[in-house]
Amino acid sequence: MASAARYATASVELDTVHRFSDPDYAALTLRLRNPRDRDDALQVAGELLQRGHVQRVSSTEEARDTMVAAYFDWHARGKRVALVSGTNSESDAINDAIQQ
Repeated sequence: MASAARYATASVELDTVHRFSDPDYAALTLRLRNPRDRDDALQVAGELLQRGHVQRVSSTEEARDTMVAAYFDWHARGKRVALVSGTNSESDAINDAIQQ
């Protein structure tokens, strides 16, 4: 961050914060960032799954296929999407699948 600030030619100051239009989901995301304890973390995970924000898969390949399909679904609706993976090699595989 310090390196980026040192080389930046302009600065942006945020004057408002936009969370979510659904106050229940906004509260859930705050709990996700800072659960009270293990039970609360498990409850948050269950709520995310129940609301359809999490999709369980049984393999790396299924996860990759699911992410690629979700990317195209969001893109087709004119939405921007960010995909996050655990390793650079997995990111490369996802990027390759999207490019193909």
